[in-house]
Amino acid sequence: MGSLRLLFLGTGDYANTGARANQSIWIQSQDTNVLLECGPTTLLRMQQERLNPNELQAVLITHFHGDHFVGIVFLDLALTLDWNRQKSIVYAGPRGLQNHFEQTYKVCYGDFYPNYQFPRNFEEYSPKQTYNLEGMQIFPIPMKHKKESLGYRIQTQGKTIAFTGDTAWNDDMINLSKDADLLITECVDYQKTSKNHLSYQELKEHSALLGAKKIVLTHVGKDVLENRSSIQWDIMDDGKEILL
Repeated sequence: MGSLRLLFLGTGDYANTGARANQSIWIQSQDTNVLLECGPTTLLRMQQERLNPNELQAVLITHFHGDHFVGIVFLDLALTLDWNRQKSIVYAGPRGLQNHFEQTYKVCYGDFYPNYQFPRNFEEYSPKQTYNLEGMQIFPIPMKHKKESLGYRIQTQGKTIAFTGDTAWNDDMINLSKDADLLITECVDYQKTSKNHLSYQELKEHSALLGAKKIVLTHVGKDVLENRSSIQWDIMDDGKEILL
């Protein structure tokens, strides 16, 4: 195994179905730590896993739904008040990220915003361009969920991770997952019921097109958990990790 570690802090949906935390994955690549998604339960899960938020270099967001994004404000405030952060941090995601961050901060903790204790560098991504995020190569691909929704191909340590974020089935998933060492895909439904999310039956039907070496499921709903024994791929649980 290499030195690339993915720790799944949160694998649930907006409703914490199955008593799962909201979406968040801690990616450790040598000395670089990047948080992929930051739902509102992320700080709690970091404490439970004994992670130090001050060791993060960046946070990467796919879209602005609360179960993926709102925790970034709690994280930022904790870095300010509890961790006395001085070094800069990168907040990366779709266009509109900085505005959404600032507006959410003002609503949640307006008496603490703005503050300038540490530099915050906002990187707003356009689809199908390559970006460098703390040494990781990020290639955003548009997904079918919200207008701004992005999936990411993340290349680091000679490995490629594909992450869908939230999405319905779309042909860009083929480009997202092609030849990836790991595809992390949402799977809200067992059979198709949600127009803006994926089902296990759809993923199974299209599995030959995805082309990833390994597929795991996250953001799972109730009927997926109830049918777990019949699902051919691993369902990630809070606290599980993958080493590549």
